[in-house]
Amino acid sequence: MKITIYELLGMVKDGKAPKNIKYMGYKFEYDTNHKRYESYFDEQIWTLNDFVNVDDSLNDEVEIIEEEKKTKPLTKKNIEALGYACGEIQKCFTNGWTKSLENKPLEEEKKIPEKLKIEQDKPGKQYYIRNEYGTKCGLTQHSKMIVETLNQLIDYLKIKENKYD
Repeated sequence: MKITIYELLGMVKDGKAPKNIKYMGYKFEYDTNHKRYESYFDEQIWTLNDFVNVDDSLNDEVEIIEEEKKTKPLTKKNIEALGYACGEIQKCFTNGWTKSLENKPLEEEKKIPEKLKIEQDKPGKQYYIRNEYGTKCGLTQHSKMIVETLNQLIDYLKIKENKYD
């Protein structure tokens, strides 16, 4: 992950200094005792401050070197749990994904969408509908006819749904 020197300074100030970073191709490690980044070159300690010019370098990028997370070895208990989970997944494949635990078919919810509201600011002005964010979306004469037809279809579906309830 790359951040700027300025962002790095903020992290150090907040007590969230990354342990290892890379700047200008050099690796630095955070020294908690001296509260600074250090690296060894030519058998001497160099700090990040030796490389950074405050007036010019605040926007330079620094790469945070993330430590590898240590993984625990698998135990017999982990393997048994994994085997049980695999068996349950196999049952789902055998019984079919569309069946519930009681092997009854799942019913899909039939949802009829709401009608689209066609609006117009003033007579003679362009028609529009609003998107999900409330933004006006202008309609051409042809797209207005399509929206009206969709609204008629939604009305038809709602009437038909009420007959079967």
